[in-house]
Amino acid sequence: MAKFCTKCGKPLQDGKPCSCTAKEEKKISVKMQAAEDEEEKDDSKFGSMLDDFIAIIKGMFKKPVNTIEKYSSVKNYNLALVSIVINLVLFGLLGHVFIDNCLKNVGFSLNNIEGLISGIDENITSMNNLNIGLKCGIGMGIVSLCMIGVLYLMHNEVYKKKINIKKIIVLIGITEVFLSVGYLLSMIVSFISLFLALVVFIAFIIIFFIYLYQGYLLLAKTKKSQTIYSYIAGMVIPVVAFSIVAGIASMSYMVSAVGKSTVNNNTKINSSSRGYY
Repeated sequence: MAKFCTKCGKPLQDGKPCSCTAKEEKKISVKMQAAEDEEEKDDSKFGSMLDDFIAIIKGMFKKPVNTIEKYSSVKNYNLALVSIVINLVLFGLLGHVFIDNCLKNVGFSLNNIEGLISGIDENITSMNNLNIGLKCGIGMGIVSLCMIGVLYLMHNEVYKKKINIKKIIVLIGITEVFLSVGYLLSMIVSFISLFLALVVFIAFIIIFFIYLYQGYLLLAKTKKSQTIYSYIAGMVIPVVAFSIVAGIASMSYMVSAVGKSTVNNNTKINSSSRGYY
């Protein structure tokens, strides 16, 4: 008894699939390729990018996971790059403003202290804070690059699951939109209270890591346990490395400040002694 195709009704030859199956597979392949081509299209018009940026800000406070899933596609690659740059600039400005406000408070409290501490205070408050802000921005840029690199290496090389690195960049860029809002808010609050600004900053950092983790779960093709290990490595390694480098740099600067202030004080004492005699 002849068998017939359940899809188109044509008689089937023994051991051979119906020709309509191959046509259907070809249609699916064409649709998938079209979807990939659409995803790769460059959506870089400024107006559209600005609208998306605003929509992401709103969405990250209302439905963060849905927003990350919606915008974490390669077609938003340029938007993600712009977001990362904005994030670095705002972090640099936050570093400048925060350190400047800290030093003003310290300078005020040390105004009546004489000797070495006074010299240190004078030396510190005369430093170029814009240069510090620039270094903060560059440091955060290195951290972001390290995050992208570690996540990509863990996913591709350690667990052997291929992933487009652009998708990781987009995920981080989209999530950093929320973090940029936190930097801006912390900067404003720092003029009122440094402690409150620090609280706001830490809160946004914690929430950022949570959102990034949720987004990475949606993006990753690995098992959940492998995804967790990749994420931990991607976050911990760059942050720890940055903290160590920043700590060493801060200590080096303070040692330099103490040395310069000591030399200045000795010079002043010697000059006063010569004038007295």
